[in-house]
Amino acid sequence: MDVQKVLLGIFAIFVLVSLSGCEEQATTTEKTFENIDFESDSVELELANLKFVKDDEEFGGVRSVELKYRLHNPLKRDVTVVVDVLFFDENGREVYSKQDYKINLPSEYTENSFNTITYGGSMVRAIDHVKITAYEQVE
Repeated sequence: MDVQKVLLGIFAIFVLVSLSGCEEQATTTEKTFENIDFESDSVELELANLKFVKDDEEFGGVRSVELKYRLHNPLKRDVTVVVDVLFFDENGREVYSKQDYKINLPSEYTENSFNTITYGGSMVRAIDHVKITAYEQVE
């Protein structure tokens, strides 16, 4: 009888442990911006806007896509972040990228001016959304 209780206790512990999980967390902004995804380990996306510039407002096709954004450093220390901006179509395929450029942000600083990235290439009509990633550069 005691062996059955021990085995039942071990089984119950095994079930509880297997049902508990870990949640992956990353620093991201709590603000959401339409068609813009943001991921960062140290900074926040303060403002962002994705603008589709058309040839003719009523019937024209998309001529270019313009992304404007500002970053905020909430930390009490200076950071240098490496920023990647990727433009995707509606199926999640990468259309254009502006990768690996650095931005230096002083402690608790919000950028005064917008970072602007414009794409007007042959695949511009396929652009659906943008992903901005900003990771702290470790020296």
